[in-house]
Amino acid sequence: QIRVIFTLQWLLGIILKAIFVLLFCIIILFSILYLITKQKKNRLLSLYNNPREFIINVYENAKQVLIIFGIRHTEVIPPLVYAELIEKRYAIEHKLFLRFTEKFEEAKYSQHILHMEDSYSALNDYNSFLSALFCNYNTFSLFCRYCLTLLQGRPLSMNKNSVPG
Repeated sequence: QIRVIFTLQWLLGIILKAIFVLLFCIIILFSILYLITKQKKNRLLSLYNNPREFIINVYENAKQVLIIFGIRHTEVIPPLVYAELIEKRYAIEHKLFLRFTEKFEEAKYSQHILHMEDSYSALNDYNSFLSALFCNYNTFSLFCRYCLTLLQGRPLSMNKNSVPG
């Protein structure tokens, strides 16, 4: 006859091993999601030399990021009205998102020739707008939204120094 005795030390050992495995899996998952997001960011930045495509794609990314932050864009709202709503809701200074949206409309709907300065301006407005947006949230809320952007593979701020050429 065998008698099995469960001890507290044995139970704590099992719990600690399970926590370690769970943390390891989470780290691996977030690393993979980070690499996927970085790849999408590099794909966006590779369009930098084509200002029209770059501006349109960065604006679409910004709309998806805003959805994660709880601001859905419906197709019945014109982009400039949407930009004004964002500016009012978050009290964004210097009309960053409005200026970014105007550049998007020019890229998408006009035949104007766009230059590298337009790509630079759009990227600068995008990054500045996100910085201003982040100021409206506490650290935990930002962390949660950052995790959601990783899950969706949406790059946030993009470094001008990593732009090719």
